[in-house]
Amino acid sequence: MKTVTFDNYTIGQRKLEGTKIIKYLGKVDGIHPQWDVTLTDGKITLKNGKTITLNYNRTRIQIEGYLTPYNIVDDVYKINGTGTGVKRNGKTYTSTLVDIIIKVTCKYITSGTETFVSEDKTKIITYTADDDCSPSATVLINGKSKNITIENEAE
Repeated sequence: MKTVTFDNYTIGQRKLEGTKIIKYLGKVDGIHPQWDVTLTDGKITLKNGKTITLNYNRTRIQIEGYLTPYNIVDDVYKINGTGTGVKRNGKTYTSTLVDIIIKVTCKYITSGTETFVSEDKTKIITYTADDDCSPSATVLINGKSKNITIENEAE
């Protein structure tokens, strides 16, 4: 088990806080390594001083690359989980990740769905990068759909 505590950690102009615990659970079916990842007391402080809080529990399964432990470029992970928090406008939310696919060689989520439900809206993001690693997704907010390009603000 590994514990990571964010202390004076920033990405871009965002300060991150909280404790992440990563626990190896063994091989799910005798083949695929699996981890439980929990974030508690997560907090993002934005440049303008507003904050977002989050807590989550996720399951990460390595679905490709597990036979080549010294070659990470072929690693692919599937993530599922749930979370709760408070948005910068003070409204609470719940989040659900379903079959989020992360490829080590792609800086964008390859596929899967994230759902955020709060008192003022429901937002569903369906990632569509697939094999070309494009920064694309479809967002459905309160029933209205829109194709978007994901921006990597951490760069």
